[in-house]
Amino acid sequence: MQIKLSFKELQGYIAQHYKRDVILGYVDEKTVSVTTQVKVMIFKKSVGLNLSVIRVEGNDITISYGNGLGKDIIVMGVLTFLKKALPRYQEVVDNDANTITIHLDKIKNIEKLLESVTIDRIRFDSEGIVLDATLR
Repeated sequence: MQIKLSFKELQGYIAQHYKRDVILGYVDEKTVSVTTQVKVMIFKKSVGLNLSVIRVEGNDITISYGNGLGKDIIVMGVLTFLKKALPRYQEVVDNDANTITIHLDKIKNIEKLLESVTIDRIRFDSEGIVLDATLR
């Protein structure tokens, strides 16, 4: 089974719920670019970062992120978002040397889904995110 989420839909969701405009772009099957505008004094600057899914193992997804100007701004923003969105953040997310591991089975709304579905792979195409899964 495949579950698809377009970049456009995800960008709209982030803008609506978190008041942050981001641009997502396809790099390759394992990598997506994330770009946002940050205000620096009186002007805005685009900062970006590549995020790569390096492993899907059981209910854990490990994502790596590159270095660069956008790293601190974007990664810290993602981690801040996760802390607000996930009451059990410390149990859900491990952040270590340019990688983030998310334990999906510890997220309240996702744990029920994982009772019926096994996530086999997360990949990207030119239109968005594709989740390959198997029914249990």
